[in-house]
Amino acid sequence: MKKIIYILLSFFMALIIFVGSLSFVGAVVTSSTYLKSVVVVSNYVKKVETEIAESLKSVAIPSGLPENFFDDKIKTEFIKNTVNESINSALSGKTYQMPNEEIEALILEDLLLYAKEKGVEINEESEKMLKETAKLSGSYYKNYTYNIFYRALKHIKGISTKLTIVFVVFAAVLILMVYLLKGKKELIYALLSSGAMLIISVVLIIIGGAFKLAIKSYALLSFANFYIGILLAFITLIGIAAILYGTKKVKDFIK
Repeated sequence: MKKIIYILLSFFMALIIFVGSLSFVGAVVTSSTYLKSVVVVSNYVKKVETEIAESLKSVAIPSGLPENFFDDKIKTEFIKNTVNESINSALSGKTYQMPNEEIEALILEDLLLYAKEKGVEINEESEKMLKETAKLSGSYYKNYTYNIFYRALKHIKGISTKLTIVFVVFAAVLILMVYLLKGKKELIYALLSSGAMLIISVVLIIIGGAFKLAIKSYALLSFANFYIGILLAFITLIGIAAILYGTKKVKDFIK
């Protein structure tokens, strides 16, 4: 009878390690710290600068500006601040609106300076046209910052906290099961099987096309690949750790 109980405990322990590990990883990857770290690691800001500059050619040419007018005028700090603020606000559940007036004012400043250098007289009508150009240009910043991060991430607000609670509960149950199975070979079965389950799940996710995303933006694709890649690496490392610890226990058991 005890043997059956130990086997059942081993089975449930394997499931708890598996689900608990996923809860832990889920809590990490849905946190603002992780998301902002991936933005940095994937070099999103630098890559998106190029894409914004390329997109703004469609604004520059019809406006009578040089095709490469915006190439050296991309507002890096604005991109960084908007992305970070979008992530913070979305995950904390705060209402956030992109500061359109700020980016439009920065772009308008460049346009007015260019007009002055070219000796173009600015009247009320021409200034109005320049403001429209600045407004249109600002929309591209919105597409690559606020629209991607705030509008998408606001749907997962609070998930990190909930998953953390789930992980703590599972961790407490796991400690109890380790105590009950201490010195039993069923503990080894639980460790090895849970580790195998975690690694197999990663393999299945990759085979299922985890990195085959239909995203046109290179900057966003790079961010997504890093996001998924690090997430899968976390799961793999936990799986390997469980297997290694289980293997060590096998050696101890044999001795």
